[in-house]
Amino acid sequence: MWTFPAQGGFGKPRWRRRGASWSVGKLRILVGDDHTLVRQGFRKILEERREWEVVAEASDGRDAVRQAAAAKPDIAILDIGMPLLNGIEATRQIVRRLPAHGAAPEAADGVRRHPDHRS
Repeated sequence: MWTFPAQGGFGKPRWRRRGASWSVGKLRILVGDDHTLVRQGFRKILEERREWEVVAEASDGRDAVRQAAAAKPDIAILDIGMPLLNGIEATRQIVRRLPAHGAAPEAADGVRRHPDHRS
């Protein structure tokens, strides 16, 4: 998996007013994987936390780039080995197109590394 942070329009936290106080809104998440069962599993696990919300799903890298532009998630969890555009290149494009806070991709897959990955 490949993840990157991308807060509130990629850089701005989503603050909400609650009565007399302010709080940060739900963490908005994009999940990208070419396997439907994996995406559904991630959604189920992630949305067990009330403060997290899966706002978009993508089945390939190009779709992940489109979904990120439309949904502006706070974080994306992308499979490295997706078709059409791998998760690494999808992340590069998302960060390049929506760079508000200079997101730094972080590999979260300890088992298998993509050939482009440098340790």
